[in-house]
Amino acid sequence: MRKIGAVLVTIVVFAAPAFAQHSGQPSGVPRQQCLSDADVQVIATLKALKRPTSPDDPVPPFNPDYFVGAWTMEYDAPDTPLAPEGNHTGTLTFRHVDGCYYEGELAAKDAKGVRYTTKIQMMYDPNGKYLTWVETDSRGYTLLKPGTIGADSGAYFTHYFETQGFKASKNGPELHVKGSTFLASPTNFRIRRALSVNGEPYMNIGEMWFRKQ
Repeated sequence: MRKIGAVLVTIVVFAAPAFAQHSGQPSGVPRQQCLSDADVQVIATLKALKRPTSPDDPVPPFNPDYFVGAWTMEYDAPDTPLAPEGNHTGTLTFRHVDGCYYEGELAAKDAKGVRYTTKIQMMYDPNGKYLTWVETDSRGYTLLKPGTIGADSGAYFTHYFETQGFKASKNGPELHVKGSTFLASPTNFRIRRALSVNGEPYMNIGEMWFRKQ
């Protein structure tokens, strides 16, 4: 319960800018979609362009519906406290829950055929361009990955994150994970990660590739 409480407290701290935007008496009705109609229209307009985008065009809003659907996963992992060495494969399924809330599940297996699952909760603040991604791994640890998400004029989005300290096992070392999720196209994205063990400098632990089914 302490671990769950710490995660929830951290979410509240990181989400404070979003909560501040909603101070005062609640009004309106629950949102059905995450983005405003204006943002949806901007995305549609940019997609309809018959020319390359220019610096004068608006920066495209990120639509978290991007993740909805099924994806195949491949990860050539080094040996770390997070995962054994070798090729990991699996399937990630994502769905829209409500408003700006989404959830997913990765069903995977490691190089020795040992199966594991990762449950994902994702929350997005379109005003602050802030994405919180929480992974609860069946191998015994949770990754809280909050951070900003930005885009260039070509609509390539990148989510930058850094986790709080955690342990992958009861008597294991303290770990931190830092990295980015790069949305390369409508059909594939990759998660780049680096790992710090007991406060040592971050070391690259490779990329997880996801391709739309």
